[in-house]
Amino acid sequence: MAKFWLRPGNTASVNFERFIKSTPSNLGDTNVGLCCADAGFDDKGVFALLKAKKISHNISVRITQRLQ
Repeated sequence: MAKFWLRPGNTASVNFERFIKSTPSNLGDTNVGLCCADAGFDDKGVFALLKAKKISHNISVRITQRLQ
């Protein structure tokens, strides 16, 4: 694991862009291949950023009645 955050369960993804942009500088020539995150990162902006950077992702989401 290259980088991680420990945060309370009621926290949103407000600093994700800064987090994902700073991670490569800590890895040197290594590419980020996968981002795993919890439901706090279930956000259109997060998905758009990961797609733009071509980072595969696995983000758990809340199981709503509509999703079921």
